[in-house]
Amino acid sequence: MNSQALPGNPALRQLSFAAIVGVVLFWAITMIHGLLLEDYSHVLYALSTLGMRGAPFAFVSRAAFILLGVSMLAFGWAVYLASRTAGFASYLAMVLVWVHSIGRIGEGVFAFDPEVPGAVGNQLHLLFGFPGVVVMLFVPFAVYWAFGTTVNPSLRRYTLVTGFLFLTAFIAGVLGPNFGLSVPLGLGQRIGFAIWYVWVLVIAYHFVQSSGTESA
Repeated sequence: MNSQALPGNPALRQLSFAAIVGVVLFWAITMIHGLLLEDYSHVLYALSTLGMRGAPFAFVSRAAFILLGVSMLAFGWAVYLASRTAGFASYLAMVLVWVHSIGRIGEGVFAFDPEVPGAVGNQLHLLFGFPGVVVMLFVPFAVYWAFGTTVNPSLRRYTLVTGFLFLTAFIAGVLGPNFGLSVPLGLGQRIGFAIWYVWVLVIAYHFVQSSGTESA
């Protein structure tokens, strides 16, 4: 994708690189962690199951969630720096990404305890996690709006398509069982997250490439 030039900005480049590293490490850590556990299935179980209290080496995946959250804070800031001329739209995109970021961090800090359903930690886990996931529905559309004419049309179209694809995956996961369309929890979650986080990687890579040169 050829992009319109973004001003040379070391901060944008560094923040975007941090986002890429965080996302890649999160997926590498959680995938390897799950594969090493005999009773765990990436197809059947949610990623957060790896960090539940009592799970083997739960701290590893909990740390990965925190790392992902921190990297998304960097991504949100990068989106703002790349689109700040958009004004309100730029702030909105950054804030929505940061809500997602805080949700990921909260899920890592407050582990779910299946043995004590009413535990405060469980309530905090859901309190952070639910908004963190729901806001993912709106982030690509906000970023699309914020990009305006600062990013080339093909990248903006990809952002819009990502938004609709993730929305479709989310709706299918929620309403699918009512129509006889059921996908295993783990697989459905990973499909949706793959759509979203691959988009993050593409956008962040674009920022890294374009912010280091006068034109791209």
